[in-house]
Amino acid sequence: MIKKVCCSFAQLIASTFLLLHYEATTVSSSSETNLRRKEIDTDPRLSITSSDNKRQLSLVSAFSDPHSTVIKIEQYNEVLQETPKLSNSLRGLDANGNQRPLNILALGGSVTWGAKLSNRFEQTYPKLIGAPNFDHVDNFAIRATGADYPSLCIESMLASKAEVGASKSYDVIFFEFVMNGMNGLNRLMRRLRQRFPDAVIVFVRLWSVLGDAKELGTNRTVFELGKDASIEWVWREKAKLQEILRDIKSYVVSDEIQGYVYELPKPESPMDAIEKGWFADDWQHLSEDGHAFLADDIVRLLTSTPEIIHHVLSSEKSLGLFSWQDQCYNWFESGYIPPPPEIYFEGAQLRDILSDRISEFKWLLEFSNAGGIIKFNSKFPHSVPIGLGYMTRREPAEYPLVEILVNGANPIVLNPNQGGNMVIPTAHIVTILDIGFAEPGENIITIKPLEERRDPFRVSGLLLRGVMDVEEEKEVEFHETDTIEY
Repeated sequence: MIKKVCCSFAQLIASTFLLLHYEATTVSSSSETNLRRKEIDTDPRLSITSSDNKRQLSLVSAFSDPHSTVIKIEQYNEVLQETPKLSNSLRGLDANGNQRPLNILALGGSVTWGAKLSNRFEQTYPKLIGAPNFDHVDNFAIRATGADYPSLCIESMLASKAEVGASKSYDVIFFEFVMNGMNGLNRLMRRLRQRFPDAVIVFVRLWSVLGDAKELGTNRTVFELGKDASIEWVWREKAKLQEILRDIKSYVVSDEIQGYVYELPKPESPMDAIEKGWFADDWQHLSEDGHAFLADDIVRLLTSTPEIIHHVLSSEKSLGLFSWQDQCYNWFESGYIPPPPEIYFEGAQLRDILSDRISEFKWLLEFSNAGGIIKFNSKFPHSVPIGLGYMTRREPAEYPLVEILVNGANPIVLNPNQGGNMVIPTAHIVTILDIGFAEPGENIITIKPLEERRDPFRVSGLLLRGVMDVEEEKEVEFHETDTIEY
């Protein structure tokens, strides 16, 4: 049963009516509520200075800056008691000024996908924000997958669902990738902005107790000690990750992307988050309560700034063009591989490795020790790079080394035991590697395991990308790129 996370549409109208007509209000000329051009360490939710919005500003001000380190959980309790639930209430306007549901696109990993929820089709934070119009929320999050796949395949992803099609525009786009890898994040933002020039783009920065907590004094992690509530847990520093995030956030709010940053605030202690029920029993994925809190907090961001609310609720958005095309196949979630001649394989079996779980799937091509092939047709009239999606796992090293050839030439040796997830080394994570070039028409990938290990070599998909400019090609580096301690 899904929890109600809002009061009523009337309450939203009461709280946002002035925002819809913000041109008539007095806004600070120095800031012009332009979050994109403010310093990255300024809380974007504190830019309203209109006297008509003082009550809302005072409530939002109770939240510390999301870029600061600690926030007492009592602050949230006070604000949530005073502030009506806003999720489940947002509406846009059509060209005639009539109310319409918002079109929302969500991209991310397993949290945004809805892992550990009893009903992921209604309980994730994007769905809660768009509720009750769930059919207007397109959640394209993929478990165990970082930003590299959507950054290269967003065109194919959007075209893969008939109800989305090639001409749908979005009011709001959320993306969350920190915990599964941030390779390609800048490229993804550029492609999203090219295609959806009027959408509000929000980078959602999440964290987990499993990945961010350590024992006081010993610095040992949850992964080392287990999920023991009797241990005195404190937050880890993660200096390298913070440095990377500063660069990412700066790009999000740059003139090129013109996006916004939301960060899930951290309470004073990791156990505060556990005791409040924000996380599931694995301490990694948000619970139903965690998604509800996240949805409401994001809506406060969207409704507390005139500039954002104006763009969110304005008439239907225009569409731009991708600067380059992609041709991608990903059977990881769907289990669907197009029939020959589009794709043909032998020496492998398509298997759901989560077949023992209800309503959860992870479909992979598992190659036998004898090896096999994948045959496919490229739609491009020229040579294009091929990316291979495959499963990796850092510990234990139970995937075999494999030799890969494209059209019988230029063999490379691939080690699936490198890369993977630094927080949970035993997790199976999809990694992408450039393996060569596809020629127009038919191509053959040959896969030869070089040893026997417990797990077979597993392929999740193929990625063909069109012509990029030189600078974008330099960014496509898949070797050993996910080694930051996320």
